[in-house]
Amino acid sequence: MAKAVVTVRGNVQGVGFRVWVKLFAGRFGIKGLVRNLEDGSIECFLEGSREALGEFVERVSVKGVPDDPLSMHVGKLEVFWEGESGYESAWREYKGFEIDYGTDELKAVDKEMLESLEWSKLHFAGMSGVFREEFAGMNKVFREEFSGMNKVFREEFAGMNKVFTDQFGSMNKVLREEIGGLKSEFKETREDFKGGTVGIREEIREMHFDMNSSFQEMAKRYDSISSELIRTRAELTRAVDKLAELVEKFVKER
Repeated sequence: MAKAVVTVRGNVQGVGFRVWVKLFAGRFGIKGLVRNLEDGSIECFLEGSREALGEFVERVSVKGVPDDPLSMHVGKLEVFWEGESGYESAWREYKGFEIDYGTDELKAVDKEMLESLEWSKLHFAGMSGVFREEFAGMNKVFREEFSGMNKVFREEFAGMNKVFTDQFGSMNKVLREEIGGLKSEFKETREDFKGGTVGIREEIREMHFDMNSSFQEMAKRYDSISSELIRTRAELTRAVDKLAELVEKFVKER
């Protein structure tokens, strides 16, 4: 029979590692002890065949998530065989394989309750690992679905943008044509108005000339009322001039 002391470091306390060790010790027919140390490591004293001890060490070397306090993780495992430097005899007597809780005053029911608590911790640590795996799977699915939705959105947005561009282009063309037509009509109206105002000015000038001629003829014929006619002519002249100014002002304002 071979004997060895195994020191395990990592995230091994508070996650059910001791009952994990006891489980495989029972499977491989190994006797001994396991206990927590103050530095956060775990120490095992093992007695069994060398082959069984080797398989045991391999099975308890669990690799989890180092930064997750709920994940059982063995960072370093050291084996000291009997007769080698670092080996020490068992720190107390044992029967079968036992978890040492640091006191000899525990009753059987107390040990059973403590081991049940250890199993609960182990189960919780396992559930934590399952949750991480499922969450990682869900995260992957979400990324894939979001990527697909993002692609569809880009395609639909590109289509909407094209439709909007086409419709806006058509509307812009129609608007330019309508504005062009309005400009043309306004130009024609302005030309017509200019032509009308030119005709009015010509008619006023003709009226002015005719009135001067008429009054001059009347002045020659009727000398007795010449002064009255001259005054009347002057008033009418001022009125016609005023009318001409108003027309000129109206034309400029337009």
